[in-house]
Amino acid sequence: HHCSVNDVLMAVLVGALRRYGAEVRGDMQLKAGGGRLEFKSIVMIGLPRPIDESDLAGGLTNKMLFVSCPLPIDEPTPLGRLDRTIAAFNNLKSPSYIAGMAGLTSFVNSVAPTSVLRKTASEVFSKHSILVTNVPSFSVPVKIPEEQGSEMREMHMVFPNIIPQVSMITYNGHVCCNIVADPGLYPQPEALSQIFVEEFNVLENA
Repeated sequence: HHCSVNDVLMAVLVGALRRYGAEVRGDMQLKAGGGRLEFKSIVMIGLPRPIDESDLAGGLTNKMLFVSCPLPIDEPTPLGRLDRTIAAFNNLKSPSYIAGMAGLTSFVNSVAPTSVLRKTASEVFSKHSILVTNVPSFSVPVKIPEEQGSEMREMHMVFPNIIPQVSMITYNGHVCCNIVADPGLYPQPEALSQIFVEEFNVLENA
């Protein structure tokens, strides 16, 4: 499929949210034949800085860009979700799109008054269903501290947000994932966790 790890993780997440909504929440629009739906996520894109030997810490600090990405929660098949997810993220990788969004974001942040920034942020969040951060981490085991330390078995980012927040980290060949959300919207979180794991097998066997 010529896809990235991010494409697979996002397709699996969308499949899990679709099944959770249909099976646990009983949402008829997410069951077979439910029709077209709009489901948008805010996603984080890291813009690496040039490495400066005199300021290595600064060079390793990413500039963050938050953009809107439609996700195919209305797609009934796993391969269909993967294909549409690949297409959605390929659109975000356009150099001209990234440059335009980065320039617009920097301009607005530099000239807009605080009241306008707050209103804009409120409107952006209100038009999205979820915010997802997906960060690649170490590909080998890490000990903290390095000498005589304990090996980390997993790694998590836990961010409370004003809309459901999903955080994923790939570490040492594993995917560490959590969701911070209103329990009224996501009851039975253990069911969502189980479905998320199952969706990897569903996609593999599709």
